[in-house]
Amino acid sequence: MIVYPVNALSGAQIISPHILSFSNVNNIHHRYLKHQALFEPRYERLFETSGSFFNLIRIDATWENFIEGGALIIAGTNCTQYSISLNKGNDVQFSITIANLNLQNGIAIIPIPLFSAVLGGGFRDFNRMNLRLITDNNVEEIYVDYIFIGKPVDLPRFRVEPTIDTQIRGFNQRTNNGQAFGTVLPTLDLFSASYMRIPQDEKKIVDDYIQSVQTNIPHFIDIYPEARKAIPPKYVTLNKGISAMKRAESNFFWNYEMEWLEAR
Repeated sequence: MIVYPVNALSGAQIISPHILSFSNVNNIHHRYLKHQALFEPRYERLFETSGSFFNLIRIDATWENFIEGGALIIAGTNCTQYSISLNKGNDVQFSITIANLNLQNGIAIIPIPLFSAVLGGGFRDFNRMNLRLITDNNVEEIYVDYIFIGKPVDLPRFRVEPTIDTQIRGFNQRTNNGQAFGTVLPTLDLFSASYMRIPQDEKKIVDDYIQSVQTNIPHFIDIYPEARKAIPPKYVTLNKGISAMKRAESNFFWNYEMEWLEAR
């Protein structure tokens, strides 16, 4: 299971010439989803000096210091393709010229290899991102809920039998003759997993993760990266604090449970 707790875009300067006047480009890393940033695409070259023309928007981000990013996540958009370049000064560290945006549950997770043999065997760090989001030619408005770039965290392996519950949020009452009425709200998925006999060093990974998101910072989790069609990634918050129990053994091993609630 992979979690994405800290979005590096929150510390970047973000600009886009295509953002609509009543919208805000910084909303692409805002914690709430649902069409947070609206753009007007233009028919332009994919690159400024060469390349084919596409109906696209440009989103550029810069950081004062170099950062490392192991994944790009794009969520809630009507775009169909993307292009990205990550630069360290003028040196390209990572690039994808053009690729399809394969959304699962409205979320696309694009891995960025941290280690690069091409770059002399060093880690891939950068301070500039040039992102192009491409849509069909007849689309006049592009919406983007959320963009994430940062380092993923591998949590310890949970037991074979996790649980996915559906939380009913609708408020309803009934009349005297049994008719139902009230407010209908979207259901929320509740995911819980048990961890058994986790060693002390892996428990520290979990503790650091909990400290970074607590229970009020929404973030992405990829429950089964190898089976995203069956169980797609989710945008969640931790639903409660974690109670860890030390096992009755001479060394330090822990049992605990974790629970996430879908965020909207």
